[in-house]
Amino acid sequence: MADDLDHTRGLGPPHRPRSLPVWINVVVIGFGLIVIVGHTRRLIEGRHTTDFEWLFGWNLGSWWWVGQLVVILGWCLIVFMRVQDLMRRRKGIHTK
Repeated sequence: MADDLDHTRGLGPPHRPRSLPVWINVVVIGFGLIVIVGHTRRLIEGRHTTDFEWLFGWNLGSWWWVGQLVVILGWCLIVFMRVQDLMRRRKGIHTK
């Protein structure tokens, strides 16, 4: 009862958006792993690409690896968040 009163007064936990369906999580995780592996392999091999210069809006020149690193870290974060969502669902903790 006290939680209901706190929620109506705006003192409760913030409203969390509903989780994505499981199949969307699986697709995002699968695509993300492919992107992570592909970009990590290119970064390790030292292959210079200009794929990210349009994204950052400047000529990266000798700093081309920064674009690769940003994409790798970004997709790692996305995959981590999706895996967390799937684990919460598996444990039965659903966000409302």
